[in-house]
Amino acid sequence: MKSKSGAWAAGLLALAVIGGGGLYWKFGRGEQQGGWAMAPAKVAVAPVQQADFPAALSGIATLEATRQVLVSAEADGRVARILFTPGERVRAGQLLVQLNDAPEQGELARLQAQARNARALLERTRRLLETPLSTLRQTDEGTSLIGDSQEEAGYVDNHVGLPILGTLADRAVRTLPALREVRVVRSWAALRVMSQDGFPIYQQSETCPGAFVATCHSGVTLAAAHAFKLAPMIAAGQLADDMAPFSTRRFHVQEAG
Repeated sequence: MKSKSGAWAAGLLALAVIGGGGLYWKFGRGEQQGGWAMAPAKVAVAPVQQADFPAALSGIATLEATRQVLVSAEADGRVARILFTPGERVRAGQLLVQLNDAPEQGELARLQAQARNARALLERTRRLLETPLSTLRQTDEGTSLIGDSQEEAGYVDNHVGLPILGTLADRAVRTLPALREVRVVRSWAALRVMSQDGFPIYQQSETCPGAFVATCHSGVTLAAAHAFKLAPMIAAGQLADDMAPFSTRRFHVQEAG
């Protein structure tokens, strides 16, 4: 096997030598005789300069801290800002993350406004009137009661017209100008009996003895008289003679001609 491989190698070498000689005979000889020849190759020439090349190494790496701390917020919320960069050295007490506190800020502003209104209301309703009037008085907690009105409203007991309320407010402000800065909290109305002359009616029924009529426009104002004077008469079953002017008989008078 070795001798055969060597023979093949010698045969290939002989062919290469013969082939090379043939090419030289065809092209090299033709160039010497003025025939076709290959063009010379173009080369670029540059001066040689001496310089230093920086020794740098670029790469991608991940930094791992030797000590890790889990950071969490005491309240739930959406993160609005991150105030640090990965790999940055931080210190205790440094603000790292800011949550979106817009809802809490809105609630805080609302409560602060309520507190300001409460302080203003407390200041505006300080003790201004020591002596109660018939249509204006101040309660112990500082609110003021303004009244009253007389209006023919039929049987509607839950409505007071704005003109009436405006008249009451204007009269109160003219009486006590400090009330000009106080807000109206509420208003209310109720049906009360009003006689033709505005005075109460106290009378025992003539057809049903023992039944008494007691009507008045202001039961609160007359409460003391009702409790200490009228009630004992009713309990005794007879009104005193000095109560006769308050009976309905006073309306049975002929009009002057």
